[in-house]
Amino acid sequence: SDCRATSVRYHPIDVTPGPATRYSVTLAHHDELLDHDLELNWERVPETAVSTAVFADTDAKGNFVLARVMPPITIDSAQRVPRSLILVIDTSGSMQGVSIEQARSAAIYAINQLSPDDQFNLIEFNDQATALFDVPVDATAPNLQAAEQWLRGLQANGGTNMAPALNMALRGEVSGRLQQVLFVTDGAVGNEEALFTQISRDLGQSRLFTVGIGSAPNGWFMRKAAEMGRGTQTTISAIGEVETRMIELFSQLTQPVLTDISLDWDGADAEQYPAIVSDLYVGEPIDVTARFAPDQKPTHVTLKGRYWRNGTAEAWQRQVTVNWTQPAGPGIGIAWARDKIESLGDQRRRGGNPTLIRDAIAAVALRHHIVSEATSLVAVDKTPARTAADLLKRRNVANLDPYGTPAQPLGALVPTATDAAAQRWLGALMILGSLLLLLVSRLRGMRHLYL
Repeated sequence: SDCRATSVRYHPIDVTPGPATRYSVTLAHHDELLDHDLELNWERVPETAVSTAVFADTDAKGNFVLARVMPPITIDSAQRVPRSLILVIDTSGSMQGVSIEQARSAAIYAINQLSPDDQFNLIEFNDQATALFDVPVDATAPNLQAAEQWLRGLQANGGTNMAPALNMALRGEVSGRLQQVLFVTDGAVGNEEALFTQISRDLGQSRLFTVGIGSAPNGWFMRKAAEMGRGTQTTISAIGEVETRMIELFSQLTQPVLTDISLDWDGADAEQYPAIVSDLYVGEPIDVTARFAPDQKPTHVTLKGRYWRNGTAEAWQRQVTVNWTQPAGPGIGIAWARDKIESLGDQRRRGGNPTLIRDAIAAVALRHHIVSEATSLVAVDKTPARTAADLLKRRNVANLDPYGTPAQPLGALVPTATDAAAQRWLGALMILGSLLLLLVSRLRGMRHLYL
């Protein structure tokens, strides 16, 4: 009911209003290239205070609730909080092309928005991690000038080893300031589980924000990393939108609305996801799903948190009625099931039994009819596409490269394994050694033949 307009980034769409608050959204062109993520946006009616909405549904699977906490559209600048910002930039080989250009632009814009009472540091990583300063420094003009010069010299090359950069960014905390770590990367990593473990172990009181660069970032990794870090995820796919998206992000970073959020479900036993709720920032609503036993239908949910004003936090609380007489529909239960499956995956990452967890994922997915790592949906099309007399034709179909990816000859993709260069040299030396041994063996054979 608070949706003002609908739009989509990267792909033209047609929006047709339906009954009540429903809309029909279709692609404007049937031959649209899907080389970007399809991102659908909706805009809220402006509000000046935190607002909440609760949706409920009940069926044979249980009683389900979705609580949404929405920040005000804008916040008074007096609510700005002094921060210590650690900006981490991916300069591995996979960032070549548009991605590294976006990363440089995003980082330069970011540091230029700092205030004199802020502190900051810069870290770049590929095979290794390098920090500009030994410790976070004040955002003075000389320090910002040195940082911008350093950023303009960044080039994309080498492998991808994110762990040392995370270690640098999360070590130590700055007293009296809100500690924020901003990770700018295309998310092209293959050891997500180890990185999640590291974030969970070392985060402390820091907040982790991820900025996905390029048209095909590892969205799952970026989202889960930000979720674990009680931060937010931002995706920047086109070079022309860097400034706009970074303005939005920095509006959030400088103005937290609610932190340390918790929910009380009127004393009922709730299976709630996420168990630890992220902080609330401008432009980023928070969704929490919960499931209750068939005999439990809480009539109220109480939300608590710390509301930031004039650089300090004060207690905040709000009670919202849960309306079970007007069900919101089966989508609430499906949303909870997806959150449940993600939580099961998190348990496996923390050392849970893989077999038991996979069985649990399959059970939830089958019960709610959704696709998961353990289940698939099969659709059978009984309409014939050709007659029995028509012969099948074979042709090659080229893969669609993500937008902005530099063209590469076949077999010349950028290597991003951490020790890829060392492995290539080792392989070349082993081949050379094998050839030398073969040559020596043949020469010895020829000498014995002549003797």
